[in-house]
Amino acid sequence: MMIWSKLTLVQAMMVGVVSSTGASLMGQTLKPQGEYMTFALSTVEWGREWDLLQLVESLETAGVKQVELGAGHGHGVLPVLSPEERTALREQFEEAGVAVVGMRVDVAFDAVDKAALATAVDQVKQHVRLGHDVGGSGVRVRLGDLKGDEALIEQTVKMLRELGDFAVGFGQEIRVEAQAGTGNVADLIAVLKAVDQDQVRAAFGVGNGALTAKGVEEEFKLVQDYLGSVVLVDMQEEGDVEAYDALAKLLVEVDFEGRVLLTTKAEVGDAVTATGRQKVLWDQRVKKARMP
Repeated sequence: MMIWSKLTLVQAMMVGVVSSTGASLMGQTLKPQGEYMTFALSTVEWGREWDLLQLVESLETAGVKQVELGAGHGHGVLPVLSPEERTALREQFEEAGVAVVGMRVDVAFDAVDKAALATAVDQVKQHVRLGHDVGGSGVRVRLGDLKGDEALIEQTVKMLRELGDFAVGFGQEIRVEAQAGTGNVADLIAVLKAVDQDQVRAAFGVGNGALTAKGVEEEFKLVQDYLGSVVLVDMQEEGDVEAYDALAKLLVEVDFEGRVLLTTKAEVGDAVTATGRQKVLWDQRVKKARMP
């Protein structure tokens, strides 16, 4: 007989206990859609100062087994690492049971200065190699502030085509982020439609207060044909919480099998506990969305 701790009971009540066949202890069977969707942490904000050991330990404590590594952060996963060091890092992640989602580089391709543009492209290429070597599957970049400018859109398309051609040789995805409700989704679709490469995909994000549930539904339907393997969420207790319910439902409907990345600038006292809390909330939403 299973003995439940107080914490386990609370988690079971919030998330539900589901067997490998999808049947819960309450006798309900969940829809198979959304079964392989997983929750991950991006170190863009929370965890940016953690060294590798602290990162792995924090993820274990939070119950999160997947991570996106922000470029230049405390984990020390950097392009200057030798091939031997990269292999050792990959083995460390694998031994700890942590899957590397990929890298995130804080660059866009809307710069007027050609030297800055070339530097941005080179940074991404370096992290494509690095992400591949440590077990990741893609590099996330910003769309930039295009504002419908045809010249900037054309320039961004050109850079992303170059990066897509480069990434395919490493089996990596170029993930172009755009937050719902910011006016960037239309530019994102214009860019990805023109790029027309399987390796260059959308990283659709839902932030706090950006959109209502209806707004999320409308913009998701616009971008879903270009959706990549990551989706972005913020703190789920804030803003319009129904927007997150809508996102979970939409992802289940399309049987999304990628990673839902927590990337937030919210200030919290304990990022480890807060990360675990966000995972519980998201799992709860997905379970609800999978109910028949």
